[in-house]
Amino acid sequence: MNCPECRSNKVVRMGFIVTRNGKKQRYRCNKCGRTFYVNKQKV
Repeated sequence: MNCPECRSNKVVRMGFIVTRNGKKQRYRCNKCGRTFYVNKQKV
């Protein structure tokens, strides 16, 4: 998994975010410090 901002692969898990659709895993980039979550879509 890569950071969407700087494309670094130095990403760590950082808890969950709760949405109406359930919990989503949050991640933080160790290089740029950005937090984000990944949209996992079923194919």
